[in-house]
Amino acid sequence: MGQYYLPIICVIFANTLYHICSKHMPSAANPMAMLVVTYLVAAAVAFLAFWATSQGSSFVGQLKSVTWAPIGLGLCVVGLELGFIFMYRFGWNISLASLVTSVTVSMVLLFVGLLIYKEHFDVNKIVGVALCVTGLIFVSKG
Repeated sequence: MGQYYLPIICVIFANTLYHICSKHMPSAANPMAMLVVTYLVAAAVAFLAFWATSQGSSFVGQLKSVTWAPIGLGLCVVGLELGFIFMYRFGWNISLASLVTSVTVSMVLLFVGLLIYKEHFDVNKIVGVALCVTGLIFVSKG
């Protein structure tokens, strides 16, 4: 059971710190320079984690497994981080920025799941989307 909840706890903890760090990016600094530092730190941590968990497989050997997905993910991460940095620079509250984007992305992914991955779409999901839209209307009015 712990293995089931550990990843979500990790995501919640890291995402909370992510937004705090994004909100505190120096406003006088070029956001792209800050992202270079961010990715250098991330690359170092990821490489150390690979080394600690690789059980003898080589990093260069693993590069043979690269597809479009990690390249696309890298491009998406730049867009995400740049978007949040600018949202906070332009005055979004930390209490709303993630909420609005997460709910909206969740609703979009319901339709992606339905149309592309042929996932089941039932009455509960329709009610959930309606509640999300209602919630977005309420949080946007304040």
